[in-house]
Formats: sequence, C-alpha cells, structure tokens
Amino acid sequence: ENKIKLNNIYSNHEGIVINGDNNFIYQNNISQNDCGIEYNAWSSTNLCFLNTMKLNGGDAYLRNFPHYWNSSMQIEYIFNGSSFISELGNFWDGYVGSDNDNDGIGETSYELNNICDDPAWFPYQRAWDYYPLISSSDDYSVVNYYPFQPSDPSPSDNGTGVGVDMLWGLCWSGRDLDPADSVTYTVYFGTGSNPPLFPDREGPYLSDR
Repeated sequence: ENKIKLNNIYSNHEGIVINGDNNFIYQNNISQNDCGIEYNAWSSTNLCFLNTMKLNGGDAYLRNFPHYWNSSMQIEYIFNGSSFISELGNFWDGYVGSDNDNDGIGETSYELNNICDDPAWFPYQRAWDYYPLISSSDDYSVVNYYPFQPSDPSPSDNGTGVGVDMLWGLCWSGRDLDPADSVTYTVYFGTGSNPPLFPDREGPYLSDR
C-alpha cells in the first residue's frame, strides 16, 4: 500500500505503472503521456482520484480488475468558494458532461478510454469514473478526507456458530488518508435489532488492520 501524490508526470510512455494492490494515486498532474496510468496483471483494488488527466494518448492500460476511479470515501472540499462533501473522481479532458449544481462534479459518469492492446491475454475491460471533476484538480481545496467505511469484518457479518473466544480476534479493515487524524470505532454487539454497546472493559477488541 503506497501513496502517490503531488507529482507532475508528463511526456512518458506510461505516466504511472502500478504493479501492486491497494495503492492511492491522488492529487497528481498526469499529462502528455502515451498512456496516463497502466495497471498490470498483478495489480488490483487501487484508488485513483483528484488527479488531472489531460492530453494523454489513452486514459489507462488496464490488465486486471477491479480498480476504482473515485475516492470511495467522502471528502470535504472547497470549490469556487463554496464547501461540499462528496466522493471525488478525476479531471479528464475528454469529459463533456455538465455540472448543474456547481459542486465541481459532473452529473454523468465518464467512461475511460482503455487502450489495452493485447485482447488475447487481457480481454477489453470497461471502467468508469462516477464522480468526474469538471475542472483541474488544483481547483479543489481539500479540507478533510473522511475515514473509509469499515469493511471485511472477521467474524463476518451475520455469522453464526462463532465461539465466545473468537471475540479476541474481532477485527476489520479501515483507514484514513489524513495521517494526523485518529480514527476510533464504536461497536454494538449482540443478536437483537438494537444490540448493546460493546464494553471497553472486556478487552482491547477495537482493531484497525
């Protein structure tokens, strides 16, 4: 897991090549490359958002899926002097949609121009940015990255037959891009529709992996 941010990347064959999983690519200017981003066959679940993508020969070279072309978490930001909270995608110079509510996000999604040229090995994949920016990413001032929604709990949601001793292994995935932020979780644990708060005194069960 790496963070690739605040770069000016231009005049290359591929602007960025990703060979791994769960990387964050954001706040970059990726321009005038033969291909903006290449995700190879050994990569998946990478997040690309708040980048300016323009004058590239193709948007992406996609050899594996899934990848995400918007933030997947809420971002508090300022655009044209007004504050908003939303997921954010990327600026694509090929996007022709409108922004009716002036929040800096296009009303329709953007389908990437995937230039993967080896269909025998890597069948053509379609990909969309569901929150495309209507202006350069430099025009969006980030106030706060909200934490990602927790996911992948263990034991799994609606699990049955889980022994009490398994509570020592209670864990989930969660993160926050703001390194100075401290993220805490409140856990309600039980079998009813309104379970009680899981008491801290029973052990250090709260986990972030």
